[in-house]
Amino acid sequence: MACSLAPLGWGSGPTRRGVVGRPRLPRSRRPRRTKMPDSPSRPSSSRRPQVGRLVVSLLALVVMNAGLVLGSGVAAAHSRVVSSNPADGAAVSAGPRAVDITFNEPLQGEFATASVIGPDQHFWHAGEPTVKGKVLTVPLRPLGPAGVYQVNFRVTSADGHPVTGQRTFRLTVAGTGTPGEAVGESSGGSPVWPFLVGAVAILLLAGGAIVWFTRGGSGGSARRR
Repeated sequence: MACSLAPLGWGSGPTRRGVVGRPRLPRSRRPRRTKMPDSPSRPSSSRRPQVGRLVVSLLALVVMNAGLVLGSGVAAAHSRVVSSNPADGAAVSAGPRAVDITFNEPLQGEFATASVIGPDQHFWHAGEPTVKGKVLTVPLRPLGPAGVYQVNFRVTSADGHPVTGQRTFRLTVAGTGTPGEAVGESSGGSPVWPFLVGAVAILLLAGGAIVWFTRGGSGGSARRR
């Protein structure tokens, strides 16, 4: 009697196309699928615009503060005027030979400038001012018309801070002196070009930093993509 027996250990399930089915292993012996570790998450691209806005805000704040400092002309100055001769607002009957302005600390002798403007809008200082220790001396011409004379000065303190200011005195009796140039014909007073150069430099640095960050940041994020 002929009979076909399935190979020992093989399952008795249905076969497909005459091929005997593979044995079915118990659940406990089935191979487990290993879970692949998740790829490290890329940094969110939304953080870069936030950082960019923060940098721009900080730069804008720096530029605003610099503009306020440069516009005031006194950049956190340590030196200050304690007295002057003639005193500020004093009335004199005869013109002094010079105006002495005393500060609370010694000054640097370089870069000191001063001018004296009379009521006729002409200059009445004679030559360049001098610095000796704490005292700034502004020589004067023999004065002319009666009225208020403005003494404008700009000095540099010992720690490098620029100090600008103004003192006035009033001449009660007119003199016979000859004035200098008219105010409109000469720059006179304190030069403003150092402040303008500083403001332009700060603006250029701030603008360059903004352009570098925005262009460099967008290129860097595109390369990472």
